[in-house]
Amino acid sequence: MLKEALVKMGLTPEQVENACKAHDEALKEALKVALENHVPKAKFDEVVTENGQLTASIAERDNQLKNLKDSTGDAEALRKQLTDAIAKNETDNKAAAAELAAYKKDNTLNLALTKAGAKNPTAVKALLNVDKIGVDGENLIGFNEQLEALKTSDAYLFNEGGGLSGREPAAGSGGANPNDPKENPFKKETFNLTKQGEIYKKDPELAKRLAAAAGVSPAWLK
Repeated sequence: MLKEALVKMGLTPEQVENACKAHDEALKEALKVALENHVPKAKFDEVVTENGQLTASIAERDNQLKNLKDSTGDAEALRKQLTDAIAKNETDNKAAAAELAAYKKDNTLNLALTKAGAKNPTAVKALLNVDKIGVDGENLIGFNEQLEALKTSDAYLFNEGGGLSGREPAAGSGGANPNDPKENPFKKETFNLTKQGEIYKKDPELAKRLAAAAGVSPAWLK
C-alpha cells in the first residue's frame, strides 16, 4: 500500500524503493526503542503498589510527628502546672509556718506579761519592741531586759508584787467572792476547760480565785 501511494504521487521506481527502505528502517528502530522501554504490567502494578505504600507510610509518619508534637506540648503544660503547684505549696507552707510562729510568740508573750503582773498585757505589749524578742521553745529571748526597764519607767502598768503568785485568796473563804460566777468551771461537778480559758483570758486573777475556791491549782495558773 505504501508503494502504490508513492507511485500515485509520481515518484520513480528508484525513489519508491528508497522511501520504502527508509520506512522499514524507521519502523525497526521504533520497535527496538519500544521494546527496550517496555515495562511489564506486573512490574507496573508493583511500582504502583510500592508508591501507594510509600504514600501511606509518609502520611503515617506525618501523623506520628503531629501526635508527638501535641504530646510534647501537653507534657510541657503538665510540667509547668506541676512546677507552679510545688512553688505555691512551698510558699503556703512558709506562710503557714510564719503565721504559726507569730501566733506562738504572741501567746507566749501574753502569758509572760500576765505572770509578770501586767494589768493589761495588750497595752504593755504595745510598749515593747516585739521584733527584738525571740522565742526558744517556751522561753522568750530579749524579753526580761525590756520588761524590767518598763517596770521601772511605767510601774503603774503592773500589779504590786508581780504576777499571779503575788496574791492569795483570803484565808477561810476559799477564794469565794460574791461577784464570782455562780458555776465554778474549776469545780469537779461543773468542770469546763473552755470556760476556764475564757475566764483566764479576761481576768487571770478571777481564774486563780475560782481555782482556789475549787481546791485545785492548775500548773498553767502558776
